Amino acid sequence: MEEMSNKRGRIPYIEKRGPETGKFQYGMEEVKPGHSYRFHVWGDDGKERRTWKAPDKGTPRQLQKLLDDAFDKFKAEVSLGEVVDNSKLTVGQWYEEFMRTYVENKSAKTYHEWEKLWQGRIESRLGKMALIKVRPDHISKFYGELKKEVSEHTGKPLSASTQRKYHAFLHVMFREAIRAKKLVRNPCDPAHLTVLPPPPDKTKARKMDEGQVEKVLAALNELDGENLTFKVMVLLCLETGMRTGELHGLQWEDYNPAEGTIEVRRTLQYLEKKGVAVRAPKTEGSERAVGLSDGMVSLLNQWKAEQAQWREAVGDEIWNTNYKSGRKANTRIIPGNWMWTDAYGNPYYPGSFLPRFKGFLEHHAGFSAEEVKRIHIHTLRHTSASMLLAEGVDIVTISERLGHSQASTTLNIYVSGDKKRNKAAGAKLGGKLFGD
Repeated sequence: MEEMSNKRGRIPYIEKRGPETGKFQYGMEEVKPGHSYRFHVWGDDGKERRTWKAPDKGTPRQLQKLLDDAFDKFKAEVSLGEVVDNSKLTVGQWYEEFMRTYVENKSAKTYHEWEKLWQGRIESRLGKMALIKVRPDHISKFYGELKKEVSEHTGKPLSASTQRKYHAFLHVMFREAIRAKKLVRNPCDPAHLTVLPPPPDKTKARKMDEGQVEKVLAALNELDGENLTFKVMVLLCLETGMRTGELHGLQWEDYNPAEGTIEVRRTLQYLEKKGVAVRAPKTEGSERAVGLSDGMVSLLNQWKAEQAQWREAVGDEIWNTNYKSGRKANTRIIPGNWMWTDAYGNPYYPGSFLPRFKGFLEHHAGFSAEEVKRIHIHTLRHTSASMLLAEGVDIVTISERLGHSQASTTLNIYVSGDKKRNKAAGAKLGGKLFGD
C-alpha cells in the first residue's frame, strides 16, 4: 500500500488487489488536505466513490485511526456486495425497473396507486437525480413540501394518510434498491430524517356500537321489497366481515346453501382510467369459505329467486350485456353469474355501496351527520369482528372469517376494546379473589 503525507499525519493513498486475491481495486484521494477524503473502488460492474469528512477536532493519530476505520468499512461493504454497481442510475430509471420486477406481483390497485404517487409529485422532484445521491435531507425536504401541498381534488391540504402513502411507497422503492445492490442505505429511514410524515392514527378501527347496530337492524326490517338486494348486502357484510371488494366479487357458484357457506374467490375493483376489473383477493389467506347462519341462507335464497325472475323477464340475450333501461351502455361487459346486479344482470359498481349505505344511515336509521361522517369502507367489517368477540368467539376463528393471515392482525387493527367486556373480565377475576 502506498502512503502519502499531509499536515495531520500519514494516510493510506491507494491499495491494489491482483486477480489472485480479488477483482477490486481500491483508492483514496485527498480532496481537502486533512479534512476531506474520497474513497474509490473499481470493479467489473463499474465504479463507486464515497466521500469521508474528518471531524474538526482531534490529534493526527486519532484522525488517522478514524480514516483507517472508515476506509476498512468501505472495503468491507464492497466485499459484501453492498456498494452499488452503477453510479449513473437515476431514481426514475430505478422506478421503472422497480415497477416491472417488484410491483408486478402486487394487485392492479396497488400498481395504479403507486403509479399515481410517482407521477403526481415524486417524478418531478426526484426522478432525474442519481439514485446513489439521494440523501435523507432530500427526502425531508420533499416531506416538508407535502405538508404545504393542496389536494387537486378537495382544494384542502393533503391528508395525513396521503402523506403516509408517499413515505410508504418511497421506503419500499428504496428498500428494494438495496436488495438489488443498487443502493447501500435507505434515505427514507426515519432515524435520519429531519421531517417525518404524520404519525398513523393509533385509535382502534371505527365500528358501530351496540345501539347503532340496533338502529341499523330495525331500519333494514322496515325496507320494502324493492330494497331486498341492499338489505342482503348489508346483513351479509355484518355476518361475514367481508371487504366490500370481496362482497361485490361474489358469484352464485360461490354460495353453497346445502353446507351453509360462501366462498371468497375474487374481488371487483374500480381502477381510475381503467374501469372495473376482476382481481384475486388481497392475500392468499383472503381466499376462504365463511360459514353462514340459517337466517342468512334463507335471505340469500329469497334474493336468488327474485333475481331469477328479473333474468326471466329480460331474457338471456340481454342479461349481463350492459343494457341500462333498454339501451346499451358504453362500459365494458364483465361476464359472470354475479350475485349483486341491476335488473339487467350487470354487476353493481364497486364504489356504489358506501354512499348508499351512508344515505341509508342518515335517512332511515336516524344517524346524525357526525355519526355518518365516521362511517367508512370497513365499518361493517370492523363491527362484525367486534360483535363476534363480544359473543365469545375465539380470535383464531374470527381471523379466519375475516381472511387474515395472522390472528395478531385481528387483535391489533380490527378488534377494539369494549368497556362492558373489560368490566365483566374484572368481575370474573374478582369472584376468584373475593369469593363474590
